[in-house]
Amino acid sequence: MTNNFQFYRRIVRTILVILGVTLPFIKINGDHLLIFNIYTFEFHIFGLSLQINQFLPLLALFLFLTFLFLYLTVTFGRIWCGWLCPQSVSMELTSFMQNLNKGSLPIKTFKILFLYLLSVLIAANILLYFIPYEIFFDRLFGNEFSKGILTALLTLGTLLFLNFWLVRYRFCATVCPYSMLQSMLFDKHTLAVWMIPERRAECINCLSCVKVCSTEIDIRQGQNSACINCAKCIDACAKVMGKLGKKSLFAYRFGEGNKKRFTRFSSAVSLVLTLVSFFIFILVALSTKNVQVEVIPYQKFLPRNIDDFAANGYVLVVENGDNKDKTIAIEIEDLSGYEITPNSIFKVKPKSKNDFTFFIKLKKDLLENSPILNLKLKIVNKEDNAIQIKTISFRRPITSRRSKK
Repeated sequence: MTNNFQFYRRIVRTILVILGVTLPFIKINGDHLLIFNIYTFEFHIFGLSLQINQFLPLLALFLFLTFLFLYLTVTFGRIWCGWLCPQSVSMELTSFMQNLNKGSLPIKTFKILFLYLLSVLIAANILLYFIPYEIFFDRLFGNEFSKGILTALLTLGTLLFLNFWLVRYRFCATVCPYSMLQSMLFDKHTLAVWMIPERRAECINCLSCVKVCSTEIDIRQGQNSACINCAKCIDACAKVMGKLGKKSLFAYRFGEGNKKRFTRFSSAVSLVLTLVSFFIFILVALSTKNVQVEVIPYQKFLPRNIDDFAANGYVLVVENGDNKDKTIAIEIEDLSGYEITPNSIFKVKPKSKNDFTFFIKLKKDLLENSPILNLKLKIVNKEDNAIQIKTISFRRPITSRRSKK
């Protein structure tokens, strides 16, 4: 084991890069592991496929992520920024640009060209979280070339290139909205990098901590909202003080006094909200159906009499969000002597939405005492043995006096 935080940051960074590159290519039961498909407006997360109109699970997921970030920020400060944020990870990957002015012209040119290529590759990786890789590569290199995808790739790649080259950690120190939020949630027990107060006098003013700082601050002057908790100052000081047989003058501490208070009100409340919202999301997601069904009246067919029957028309709307064919069967509960035409069984292909028109015919005498009957339509998903009951209204046909006679 080593006390060098940069060693562990490199491990974390490597894991994040591997996950970031591979996640868009991983599928579970035919569904992507983690993408938002802009072609189908479906959010795929760990085998769950949520459509954009499935508001409740998406709201539960949004609340969970919000409370999770709130808890991490209140308790562990900007640990996200220094260790996990894609911006800081990208800055470390492109750290070769920090010494651009020291190289010769050919080396500078090579670095800039390499940075642009790397930026385009990172842009492609980001786009794969919104465009399924099958479509992305087919539209770029296949027969269905897409100017839109190429434009998005080059535009995003150029913006990233400028960010990596010119902006870098200035974004974290000045623009990042999460940094602004964190400064409001920070309290005297939040984890942060501190200069150990009782050892201030041991500082030999070598400025190593200032020289390595990602956001170019002097952490010796106290807490600064620009600090991203990357721990470079801890390691730099440890290297210098180690030669004197001492430990680093900086450390991760829960406040200047380093008193851990995980049960303080703000931390405890945000943790409870995080856990509650997580369980709500799991429950809502598991109860979400992949097959959405609606039944609406068929407006082009007015209720009418056909021989001894009264007939009403309906439209069955089936949205199959699954990767398999679905067979939907309908029948009326607690009623006999009716007919459903032309079909009562419908086939729906994967990832598709279909409208099916059907007609229900009832004996006229059922409507003698009431102009409207509420029928319970039983909708059976044959493959999943899932049953839904929809209440539909069956109306008595309006007939003229002449026709009555």
